[in-house]
Amino acid sequence: RHGLLRPLLHEQPRRRHADVLDDAPRLLARRQRLHHDERLLRRLERVHVHQQRVLRADAEIGEPSSRGPPLLRQNAMVVPIETFRYVQADTSEVRAGNGHGGARSMHQGGFALHRAAEMVVAKGRAVAAGLLQAEAAKLIFADGRFSVPDSGRGIDLLAVAHAAADPANLPEGMEAGLGSYVWNECDVITFPSGTHVAEVEIDPETGAVTLERYFAVDDYGRVINPLLTVGQVQGGVAQGIGQALLEHTVYDAESGQLLSGSLLDYTLPRADDLPDLDITLDGLPTAANPLGVKGSGQAGCIAAPQTIICAILDALSPLGIEHIDMPATSERVWQAIRAATRSP
Repeated sequence: RHGLLRPLLHEQPRRRHADVLDDAPRLLARRQRLHHDERLLRRLERVHVHQQRVLRADAEIGEPSSRGPPLLRQNAMVVPIETFRYVQADTSEVRAGNGHGGARSMHQGGFALHRAAEMVVAKGRAVAAGLLQAEAAKLIFADGRFSVPDSGRGIDLLAVAHAAADPANLPEGMEAGLGSYVWNECDVITFPSGTHVAEVEIDPETGAVTLERYFAVDDYGRVINPLLTVGQVQGGVAQGIGQALLEHTVYDAESGQLLSGSLLDYTLPRADDLPDLDITLDGLPTAANPLGVKGSGQAGCIAAPQTIICAILDALSPLGIEHIDMPATSERVWQAIRAATRSP
């Protein structure tokens, strides 16, 4: 732990421990916080292959990403991502559904999608074998195409899907179409983890807290879409910053009437409340699912509030302050400083 002071006009070669407020006008602290905890929940996926040469995937869960699942299916089937149409939250087209939560879109639903895509390829192999007059086991599937080795003969997956709509092209006992459905339900736990570090400055005259820098190094296992994952972490950290410093639900003590029921009275974090967020993804694949992925959706908002509050308390520790409630508004911090420095 180190609560440090930074002079207002001159940067010292080495920052030093604070003894009293009068030595310098700003309190500075860094604090790090570890986070981990995710649970796999229920996830269902199905993949349809249409005659219109479009692959459609239905997501039967709350709010998965609209970009990650198509990327996963593209990797499994090796066809252009533009080929996919992603359907979710449409009760006329999906047979079941669940609420969102648990950061499960990829480690639960992603595996279901991957298995559903594999089933499409397996069915397509059987149909392609008949069309190419070859043994199914000898066909090679690569770059979205079935081919017979050393023959120059081949057919792409979407053409096979079109042919599979005609029962005359199907092996005995196979239903028309290449559509597949996977129900993936298990209770295996994954452990995404990371370290978050916040640097804050506190003005002892006003109690104003400035978040100077924020760092995060996170392990989410194998990352399917790094850009999307970093965006999720940024959003979660912003939410956590708001919880730690700004957002406050206030009720009237007598009537119970909500007094902060609009954005005129409830403070959300804005761009100028946030520093540049330095986020590093450094993951190890997990053995809890075949894709090696871990959840990432809640990591930012789990770690940020406690990281920032600990940094504030670290800065105030020379005054003997050991507790402050969220949100750590300038008024609350100022009151804590006044109480700690008030003469007996």
